[in-house]
Amino acid sequence: MAVNSTKVGSELKVTMVVGVDSKGNDKLATKTIGSIKLDANDDNVFAVANAIANVKAYPIVSVHKEDSFVLANQQA
Repeated sequence: MAVNSTKVGSELKVTMVVGVDSKGNDKLATKTIGSIKLDANDDNVFAVANAIANVKAYPIVSVHKEDSFVLANQQA
């Protein structure tokens, strides 16, 4: 069975260190930006993540781009 995959959405998730708890462990916060353009390339998405970090003034721990797809049977 062949399956068609159609990209329907993308989200950007930026995790930053926002402080330290009483035990000395990093406190993390994740900022999620939805509705990323479907054709946005990874360089541009990463640039947005860096811009968010600069405004927030927190160091970035990780940047994730999560894509969503709809899967359907391929019609012959």
